[in-house]
Amino acid sequence: MKYDKPREKMLYGSVKDLTDQELLEVLLGSGTKNSPVDKLSEDVLGFLNYKLYELEGLRPEELCKIEGIKTAKACLLIAATELGVRAALSRAESRLCLSSPEDVKQLFISEMRSLSHEEFHVVMLNAKLEVIGREKTSSGGIASACADPAKVFSQPIKRGCRAIIVAHNHPTGDPNPSESDIKTTTRLISSGKILGIDVLDHVIVGASDAFSFLEHGLINT
Repeated sequence: MKYDKPREKMLYGSVKDLTDQELLEVLLGSGTKNSPVDKLSEDVLGFLNYKLYELEGLRPEELCKIEGIKTAKACLLIAATELGVRAALSRAESRLCLSSPEDVKQLFISEMRSLSHEEFHVVMLNAKLEVIGREKTSSGGIASACADPAKVFSQPIKRGCRAIIVAHNHPTGDPNPSESDIKTTTRLISSGKILGIDVLDHVIVGASDAFSFLEHGLINT
């Protein structure tokens, strides 16, 4: 039996059978007098240049520029996008392979590549080098995010961590480390040695790629 409505496809088939437009229809729920839900979802895709990832980093007021999209629907679309990002992040954490810098980079790219400001994150690992948590230690302006060792190691110390992986993003899009980034990494490694907590990698996220200090031989494990 063929089902034409998106919700029917989900209920009696598979959500993976739905097109991008149909998924948006399910989320939007209804349209307006001048824009039925199928047209409204098509308008949203057009606004995104038919690239769903462009929802990342958007503010509700930006989506409200689309005729028929009000604050509630804009917030729903952005929340759904963030859930997808977090689901991907959770999956990446569960499969994290510390012997592969590429896996470590992918852990951060999806979440941090679209940020317009710098953030500094810490992933905490136990004695078996299993991920037991992560924390955003700072959020800065366009130019910098503080990586104070006292903040970076505060939670790892409390949780008895054996090692950490740190990451921050470059809103400019260029993932290559600055002189300041190199000095920060050296300082964190030195502090970690005193505390008995290894810094396994420092990842810098750009617009479409990431730089791994471990991968480039700038950290020895």
